Amino acid sequence: MSISKLLDDFRTKYERHGEFTLTPELTISTVVKESKVPNEFGIYVISSLTPLKSEIVYVGKAGTVMVDGQWKRQGLSKRLTNKQGKENRNKFFRNYILEENLIGLRFEWFVTFRSESLKVLPLLAEAQLIQAFFNEHHRLPKLNASA
Repeated sequence: MSISKLLDDFRTKYERHGEFTLTPELTISTVVKESKVPNEFGIYVISSLTPLKSEIVYVGKAGTVMVDGQWKRQGLSKRLTNKQGKENRNKFFRNYILEENLIGLRFEWFVTFRSESLKVLPLLAEAQLIQAFFNEHHRLPKLNASA
């Protein structure tokens, strides 16, 4: 299945989802807050925006379940505003946009786990997207260091 088809399926399957665009003059912290991204467990896809195209550059997850069934408390809004490696994400994203001469970055997020009726581990949904991307491009998204 293509990554675009899988994302279309996710938009139907996961009722709670959304998107926003980050431009160089904005901070990720502000945009996440204004966009009302929930601090629930799920996945997100980051795409670079140029005048001619959009390309997925990162697929990530927010929420890790432990062996005892408990969750590490880092939902979508916290994960998006945390750190990229050791660097503050406000700085990381602004530098990335400028270095790559982008108009901005498009973020799309999906809540995949929230109650008894919706129990898809973010790890599974993230893996499905990365696999679909790999099948199409024979590589990982540019900012995903490994899979």
